[in-house]
Amino acid sequence: MGRPQLEAGRRRTKRLGVRVSAAEWRLIETRAARAGVRPTSFLREAALSSPARSPSSVDLATVEERRELRRIGANLNQVARHLNAGRDAEVLSVLRELNEWIVGRVSRPR
Repeated sequence: MGRPQLEAGRRRTKRLGVRVSAAEWRLIETRAARAGVRPTSFLREAALSSPARSPSSVDLATVEERRELRRIGANLNQVARHLNAGRDAEVLSVLRELNEWIVGRVSRPR
């Protein structure tokens, strides 16, 4: 005698195909084994239990850190431009500003 049929709403009739690399597959198999389930059950549970991340849910701290890095990069570009033009006094001025900005960021509590 076979397994009893599930009611229509609980049957899994849709198939999902996902390609992964060999390394990703090994990691999935390892994690599934640790959880004591098959890889398909592991993936189903992981997909259905974790919230989806949308671009709007990006951590605002990360956005601010990227802005800060852009500012630092812009300052470093100014330093390089002044050095290449032989304007050492202007380079010192930019470096002082950069130093003050960094010290202000580091000493400020997060």
